[in-house]
Amino acid sequence: MFDFNKTTKLSRGQQHVFLGYTEVSGVQNIDINFTTPEEQIAYIGMGRHYQKPMGPRGGSVRIQSFFLGDDHFIDFTGDAGFNGYVVTNMQNTGNNFGFESGYLTQYSQRCTLGEVPQLAAQFTVYGKVGELHQSDSLLTSGDLEKIKAGYSDLVGETYDLHNVNAGSIEIDFGASAGDFEKDRLTSYQLDITCPRQPYYRLGSYYPSQIDTQYPIQATLSVSFDVSHITPKVNYEQPCNLYGQGSNQLDEVTLKLKDFTTDETVKSYTFTKFRFMGQNYSVNAAGAPTIELQYRTLILKAGS
Repeated sequence: MFDFNKTTKLSRGQQHVFLGYTEVSGVQNIDINFTTPEEQIAYIGMGRHYQKPMGPRGGSVRIQSFFLGDDHFIDFTGDAGFNGYVVTNMQNTGNNFGFESGYLTQYSQRCTLGEVPQLAAQFTVYGKVGELHQSDSLLTSGDLEKIKAGYSDLVGETYDLHNVNAGSIEIDFGASAGDFEKDRLTSYQLDITCPRQPYYRLGSYYPSQIDTQYPIQATLSVSFDVSHITPKVNYEQPCNLYGQGSNQLDEVTLKLKDFTTDETVKSYTFTKFRFMGQNYSVNAAGAPTIELQYRTLILKAGS
């Protein structure tokens, strides 16, 4: 007989999200999914249904989190893959829902007035998705052992939590900023796209090689309440490199600072952001706003 006074659901406090063996702070939601790539075989005279696998197995992962002290995703824009786990019992890390051989394909960071910076990451998975065991691979075994050890012996990777909000964020647009510093910056969004190309061979379910398709594209959107900024003119783009209405920012530095101590928690620097688009908006309820979009291309180190 079912006891309605008991609950079988897991609470959010029982869900610990790890990339490798490092726990991700501030997670708001995580989606891990896969679909079975099957197709029906049809032929003349068929009397039964036959299914065949079509395409590689794999899955996708999306994580959204607040920035509370560390950016757990930005370093995965490189060439290396990794495993991830949602662990429900820290003393039994074999009880998990995880993925192996994940590669970051989309990264996003945004913040607007009155908010905490928010991060989002999309991963493509080329390995297993579901419950992972230590016997699956040396990497999985090492990760799960370190997660368990970090919980029981407090020897795992740790970091300080910080109060970072819209009031403690600085964006330095460098010498080419023009009138940006005279107007009120109200929001920004940084997006990075990392396209991946897997290569398969006969006789293997797993790709033999996964290449990053360089250059990586980064886009930055910034919104201002308009007072001093001169709107750009479409017929002056994309050729206007210098002077009034220049379409390039030579260097942009984004600093996320602790609101209490003013300590820089995380800093990002990009070069050669080129102007890509503009959105001017005004309504009866408030001041006019302008959103400017920039793009830069990140080359592989040494190229």
